[in-house]
Amino acid sequence: MFIYAQARALSIDCEDLLSIDDQSGFRNDFFQRKNKLNELKTSYAHKKMYFLYAFLSICKKINSATLTRRLERNGFFIQKGDATFFDDSLLAKIKYVLKKKPVYLHGYWQNEKYFAHHKKRLVEELSPWDDYVINNKNLNKITFSNSVVLHIRKNHNKSINGEKKSSTKKLLSLNVDYYKKSIGIINARCKNPHFFCFGDDKRCFGEIFGNKKNYTIVDINDKYKDSDIRDLRLMSLCNSFILSNSTFCWWAAWLSKKQSKTVICPSSDRYFGCGAIASDWIELQ
Repeated sequence: MFIYAQARALSIDCEDLLSIDDQSGFRNDFFQRKNKLNELKTSYAHKKMYFLYAFLSICKKINSATLTRRLERNGFFIQKGDATFFDDSLLAKIKYVLKKKPVYLHGYWQNEKYFAHHKKRLVEELSPWDDYVINNKNLNKITFSNSVVLHIRKNHNKSINGEKKSSTKKLLSLNVDYYKKSIGIINARCKNPHFFCFGDDKRCFGEIFGNKKNYTIVDINDKYKDSDIRDLRLMSLCNSFILSNSTFCWWAAWLSKKQSKTVICPSSDRYFGCGAIASDWIELQ
């Protein structure tokens, strides 16, 4: 979704067509994810560019300044730094080249500074259709309560070699204290909040809430192939958010149209490139 948002913002700015290779990057995905942009209200042409994707991936590993300059002159731009890296000069260079020829973007571009100026339009295009939740049993609860998302993504922080760590050597998995502190902030800001719990480790919710009853665990029904899209839509309809270090809940919060929402997220060194902290969000260490 990040690469769509970045590329779509450029296509709007320059009044140009947008094509996306929405398959090559998922060919060897560790989590076996699949692209689902076509299940949203997106506007782009599908284009397989596997060999170009592989070529630019190799160029990124080479990390040669001379090669990078040559590629950029020919319209091929590889994101510098980590997934959340933002560079005004790089963005200006992309727009300059785009006036003369097509450009190809390679990377994650997980920073809203690339596309926040078109937020209203992108929120519409990246929001799932309401049909996904029209008969969902939790929809009325979310609509008629002071609803707060609490998201856990435990497996996201596992690899073949065990727990992942950030560049500062912090474990990326968020502990119960993070969620309890976040709940304390929500309780101080919101009247009678009800927490809707999403995620892949439901055992943690009992430890987080104890004997309190103001929470609902949203079950993922595996018989639905689009259960993740359903969850994304439900989450985006909530009033406030407690995020894990996951792009999935990042987008649920960003797509929310609530004007007075409170969004709490992990500190950037535990985010593992899951999206630079958006403006007005509360960052917890």
